[in-house]
Amino acid sequence: MNLLPGSQFAFSEGDVHVYKLADEVISSSNILHSDLHLFTSLRVQLTYILDIQLLLNSVVASSDWKFGFLVPSGTTMFWGPHGGVANFFDPAGVGGSADALLTELSTLGVGNAAGRTIGVAFRGAVYTSTTPGVFRLQWAQNTSQSGLSTVKKGSMLRVHPM
Repeated sequence: MNLLPGSQFAFSEGDVHVYKLADEVISSSNILHSDLHLFTSLRVQLTYILDIQLLLNSVVASSDWKFGFLVPSGTTMFWGPHGGVANFFDPAGVGGSADALLTELSTLGVGNAAGRTIGVAFRGAVYTSTTPGVFRLQWAQNTSQSGLSTVKKGSMLRVHPM
């Protein structure tokens, strides 16, 4: 195993696992925030399989969560929730279903369980163009609340080139 800078571990040619090394907290913000740990560089003209597993905790149930991605120029992606969480919604209010695949421009909302840690998983495919760059998870409270919202240590992002 080759240890990369920060929280990234390379397991094979191009296969990268990124682990969150510390809790990250926001409060009173519904503007997407670039995660400090869950990001990696992507190579050009490749297709990647995406797997994200998050541990989330929020003091206030009504704040909920909003997720999106920052991607290199020209990159397209399709992604969505994976697993048994039934409380996904469209934070932009433009309709659609949590079962529909989202794009690199989409955000996805996830409901809270006040004071409890919940697990959320996203899966998808990322297609890079001729521009290399950083692929990064972004998140916020869906409704700005003064209570703390935390993405917990141990959350993980994995990209696997095809």
